[in-house]
Amino acid sequence: MELRIGNKFRLGRKIGSGAFGEIYLGTDVQSNEDVAIKFESVKTVHPQLAYESRIYRVLQSGNGIPNMKWYGKFSLKTVLMLADQMINRLEFIHSKSFLHRDIKPDNFLMSKAGKSDFGLARKYRDSSSYRHIPYRENKSLTGTPAYASLNTHLGIEQSRRDDVESLGYILMYFLKGSLPWKGLKAGNKKQKYDKISEKKVSTSIETLCEGHPIEFATYIHYCRSLRFDDKPDYAYLKRLFRDLFIREGFQFDFVFDWTVLKLPAITMPKPSTLCKCTLLILSTF
Repeated sequence: MELRIGNKFRLGRKIGSGAFGEIYLGTDVQSNEDVAIKFESVKTVHPQLAYESRIYRVLQSGNGIPNMKWYGKFSLKTVLMLADQMINRLEFIHSKSFLHRDIKPDNFLMSKAGKSDFGLARKYRDSSSYRHIPYRENKSLTGTPAYASLNTHLGIEQSRRDDVESLGYILMYFLKGSLPWKGLKAGNKKQKYDKISEKKVSTSIETLCEGHPIEFATYIHYCRSLRFDDKPDYAYLKRLFRDLFIREGFQFDFVFDWTVLKLPAITMPKPSTLCKCTLLILSTF
């Protein structure tokens, strides 16, 4: 299963990062052409992508110049449409008695598909008896620290609650373009994991979600309230975001921010709803 950007670009592995942001390998699902997808936080001191996109517009069609596919920011509408699909995908995975255990943007393709890369997946219950795995402590961290749940950092055996909490951090990353514990420096991997854990514990949910609809804080609070063997109320979580979607007056038409490039008559969301993550999509060669 995959998650796609606008049902057009398949998001693959991260191939680069630095002070400017992050670069992911992508694929145009229609032409099968490789693309580079650049993410840049709007908090960066010296933003580059807006300037870079203007250069590409001028240089388009030149030999050896990458072809710019799309440039823009995530909108609230886009994040809410993605949230609905991502919760559906997790519900399906869990219904088959599996945990993903490595929920992160790299492992989704954004749009009508779903999840990819199940290398760390494992069963959390017996498929016949539905008996849940036992609660354990002192477990090593499995997954990607930036999106790992608090309990995972604390060494507690993962269950369904951890997958849905990780998804909450992805949604905030899409909205903000960064997370408070991203980019921390440390001498080694263990020290970095510890720093991420400390920052995550010390950052309140309200601070993490500040400036964004309260539904995102409500989502993370709910995930953290779940007990080890609780089944998440997926319908409630989807309803949270669907009700917000309706109140905002959006239409669930699968028209994402990047889809608008091919549909110029469609009005972009008002500035107040723009999310703080800048994207630039280029053909790689």
